[in-house]
Amino acid sequence: MSVCSHPKIKLEGVPYEVDSGISGLIQKITDRGIRTFDSCEDSFNGGRIFIYFNSGIDIQSFMDVLFASGVDESDQLYMRIKSNTDEGPDAWQYITGVHPIVAKPGEKPTGVTVAVSVEFPAADYYELLRRF
Repeated sequence: MSVCSHPKIKLEGVPYEVDSGISGLIQKITDRGIRTFDSCEDSFNGGRIFIYFNSGIDIQSFMDVLFASGVDESDQLYMRIKSNTDEGPDAWQYITGVHPIVAKPGEKPTGVTVAVSVEFPAADYYELLRRF
């Protein structure tokens, strides 16, 4: 699905091939039952990772893991996550989209879902891994 041209690998439980540079995080996300349907280790904006979550519930579960110890205003990751792209290059960006629900490739969609993409600085990758 992704137009990313990075080396990819297949991960257990992930319905798409994952860029090898972020495979560790995508596997940890998947192992917690959080669903994604696309990702890229270096998106079009350069130096930024994106992960497309299947639903708002999935991105909420992702955030719940990141802040399992609570929210602290002095947490720099939290400050980047809650900001927006107008607040600098390290701010996280969120995009929503409506996508068809398809049980198997080639089958007719059975409905739609509101999916959420998050794009963040690649420099945050190891902190996300640590929190997962």
